Amino acid sequence: MFEDFSDDILKKANPDEPMDRSDLIGSAYDYKELPNKETVYAVEFVPSGTFGAINAAQTYLKDLGYTIGSMQMSSPIGFADSDKYDYVSKWWNMNREDKESLDGAIIPLDGFREGGVLVLFFKEPKL
Repeated sequence: MFEDFSDDILKKANPDEPMDRSDLIGSAYDYKELPNKETVYAVEFVPSGTFGAINAAQTYLKDLGYTIGSMQMSSPIGFADSDKYDYVSKWWNMNREDKESLDGAIIPLDGFREGGVLVLFFKEPKL
């Protein structure tokens, strides 16, 4: 009657570890209001409960040394090198020059609340 969700099935995607998205490298990701910048590196975080993917992505970026902007509905969330920037505003408060100076952006795949997220780097990442 019920499916057996064994450990093997549940461990296929670790929600705290990013999945490499090398298929997105070398092109501009088509998303509303995103700068038309080439993606240098990209990772995806899978859904893992309410705000699970975005929380994991933010932790990942903070550990790498990035300052992250605030969430605003389904708009991208910008991030920048914390050695250069102490603050990144909400997407709607940024002008074109601000968006162009970002190191990258976090994009919701199915909404930030329950969906996965893509982390797109426009500059070489601090790995």
